[in-house]
Amino acid sequence: MANELSNLTKIVYRGKRVGRGNASGRGNYSGRGIKGQKARSGRTPRAGFEGGRTPLFRQLPKARGFTGRMPSYQTVTLAEFEAKVPEGATVDRRMFAKLGIIRNPRIPVKLIGNSVAKTFSFHLDDYSDGAREAIQKAGGTILPDKKKAKFKMITKSKNNKRSEGKP
Repeated sequence: MANELSNLTKIVYRGKRVGRGNASGRGNYSGRGIKGQKARSGRTPRAGFEGGRTPLFRQLPKARGFTGRMPSYQTVTLAEFEAKVPEGATVDRRMFAKLGIIRNPRIPVKLIGNSVAKTFSFHLDDYSDGAREAIQKAGGTILPDKKKAKFKMITKSKNNKRSEGKP
């Protein structure tokens, strides 16, 4: 196998021959246009250089702040899924994804709303106060989410030792 590699035909493209008459298609200005800094030989100006004036990237304001790594919640209303889910079912993110109510089952879900007629068991990340009351009034149960990440807030005490506290 290795001895056959050297026998492969090599594809070598010839470079463009410029400045060899107008009939060649690359005559007169050799594809560089008329005059200017980019038409000269040697170095060309860097990308974004505008001939000495203040370039666009310096005219625009800087983007301040940062984008947090914590994803925002996908919100689901109680009325949205009540007709699609049978009574007494255990509702979690995977079920919402299968029903097409949410797009990504890995992103946390917050349940909102204030009325529900059926009883359900919920395994979700967060609930609005109205949704929590409505679920309990209908006889449903709110179970802790099985896959919810547990975050610990790390603080520094007076003697500079790291201690873990409640978030």
